[in-house]
Amino acid sequence: LTISTTDLGSLIPPQDKLLVFRALTGIDSIPALTTLQHYRRTAPNIGIYTRVVKAEHSAGRRYRFFSVLINVCLGIQIVVAAALTALGAASGPHSAVTAFGAINTIMAGVLTYLKGSGLPDRLKHYQNEWRNIREYIEQRERELCLSGCELDIQEEIQIIEYMYEGVKREIDQTKSTENRAAPREGGPNRRRFYPQHRPQQQQ
Repeated sequence: LTISTTDLGSLIPPQDKLLVFRALTGIDSIPALTTLQHYRRTAPNIGIYTRVVKAEHSAGRRYRFFSVLINVCLGIQIVVAAALTALGAASGPHSAVTAFGAINTIMAGVLTYLKGSGLPDRLKHYQNEWRNIREYIEQRERELCLSGCELDIQEEIQIIEYMYEGVKREIDQTKSTENRAAPREGGPNRRRFYPQHRPQQQQ
């Protein structure tokens, strides 16, 4: 078996900050990620930015769905209450009163569950958190479009990763009522990945 090495021409030069930032956040891709030398990729490497955008849209759709569901349940409760009042005043059949009472109980149970779960406000909060990350990435990208931008790419990527992991951790802790993980302290993980330019020694 012959090992195919990576073509150096498909790698990103570290001095191109904008291209490096886009590649590391997943805004743009590079041939080194899309072209495989040996086997097909099991799953696409879409990057943080794409995941954040998808999560924001998903949270927004779910927020709208549960908002509509709550309004529908409240509307049904109003109609059922009016029907029960009319049936009681007219001495209506007990079977109808029982049926409407059961419907009203079901609607009350659904509303209690949703409110107890923090829905839909919790989803709106997640949508806002994902949007904050997306806007942060997009603003840093615009700033890197300026010639001579002094942003530290490694620091910015670590901030984005920390924001991303923070939202994921918050969602996981909310879903799990047992064995809640303690929040990580100390700021972003200071792992080094960006190559450092060494000053040339004077002859």
